[in-house]
Amino acid sequence: MCVVSIVMPIHNAAAFLAEALDGVASQALHVGGRQVQLVAVDDASTDGSWDILQRWIESCGHCSIVVTPIKSQHASPRGVGWATNTAVAHSTGTYICLMDADDVSEPARVALQLERIQALEAEQPRGDAQVLLGCNFVRIPDDSTARYTAWLNRLSDAELMSQRFVECTIVKPSWFLRREWFLELGGFDEGGRGVPEDMIFFYKHTDRGGRLAKVHTTCLRYRHHAGAATASVKELTIFEERFKAFERQVLRRQWASSPSFTIWNAGKLGKRFFRALSREDQLRVRAFCDVDDRKIAHGEYFNKESGMETPVPVIHFSQGTPPIVLCVKLDLTNGQFEQNLASLHLREGVDYLHFC
Repeated sequence: MCVVSIVMPIHNAAAFLAEALDGVASQALHVGGRQVQLVAVDDASTDGSWDILQRWIESCGHCSIVVTPIKSQHASPRGVGWATNTAVAHSTGTYICLMDADDVSEPARVALQLERIQALEAEQPRGDAQVLLGCNFVRIPDDSTARYTAWLNRLSDAELMSQRFVECTIVKPSWFLRREWFLELGGFDEGGRGVPEDMIFFYKHTDRGGRLAKVHTTCLRYRHHAGAATASVKELTIFEERFKAFERQVLRRQWASSPSFTIWNAGKLGKRFFRALSREDQLRVRAFCDVDDRKIAHGEYFNKESGMETPVPVIHFSQGTPPIVLCVKLDLTNGQFEQNLASLHLREGVDYLHFC
């Protein structure tokens, strides 16, 4: 049995696969002699990816990686969820390390993540809070998704949890977790193209009280390109998954005893969040708060479509009282929103949570 199994779904990745595989080969030099396995599943590629994998295996006898190659027998691709689940089913490691075929792991990635997750597990002797571990990353090419990358890389472990409804705060190609936990949660959704299988799993993990953490070191080169599987997922689908998780984890659990809450943003994003609420939860909204004098002067929000009988007040942010859901995007106001929030001296994750 290996300590770590790297699982890699492959579909038409010929342009990037050799570089990704070389990154895998570099891991064995840093894990203190403990064996590393690669399980690579070719999901009906038509661009020669399987041949590239076979040639790499032949040339990699010196790298001490145990390689388990699997070629799909299906005529058409089954998707990332299926390929990942198939790879995990054929893995033997205590831990699994997710790796996409178009990204590159830095040489010490597995060693650093293995060390961190074992240290975190040692802090929790009962072992009842499983860890989903990530790492910092750089984007390929350098100028892609700069704001997104900066946000994720600066998050503390506590913020990984308090900002989890903005987006998955740990990118899937950096995931590192116990194999048994992945299987206990049912693995990835196998719906195929257009399904955010990583986000669905991420929220199943936090539904069950799982912890989020990361190695605060750059361990991954995360490629951005038009052919990436994530490009097939619609924005509405992502919103719905985030909102359903917020309902389950916050409105029905964390804030269940609170008779009311505030929505920060009386504009498009705040109203979208409000309209997605059940009628019961809409009645719990004590107010919208904002900085826009025009919205505050109007004084109220009345949504006829939801059958509202009483309008929701619109107040100045300084009058907002917790708990508060923040429907405001970070880093878009030259720091003004962040200053306004800090002026209230609230506790992130307790008094307020981010949604946008």
